[in-house]
Amino acid sequence: TVVDKPGVPKGPLLNTATTQDSISLSWGKPDDDGGGDLTGYIVEMSEFGSDSWRPVPGFCPKESFTVRGLTEGKKYVFRVRAENIYGVSNPLEGKPVVAKSP
Repeated sequence: TVVDKPGVPKGPLLNTATTQDSISLSWGKPDDDGGGDLTGYIVEMSEFGSDSWRPVPGFCPKESFTVRGLTEGKKYVFRVRAENIYGVSNPLEGKPVVAKSP
């Protein structure tokens, strides 16, 4: 039995709802869990045009998450990594999205 970090979460990374200060995301489970149960996901964000990624606060146990505290009119890029007891996957990156009223 080979154990390893999980595979990349299954894309696409979708923006399911957008408001002036939050964006809801959803994605699929990775095809390969690495031989260990998934312990959750790490959601990261970056302002569009920047390569400075930072983790979004909050625990993400399922294949959806709402990022709050955004600035209206700013463009963001999000990515998601799956995590198990052996490590963290490579990221699934989404398309740029602007925080704005629906």
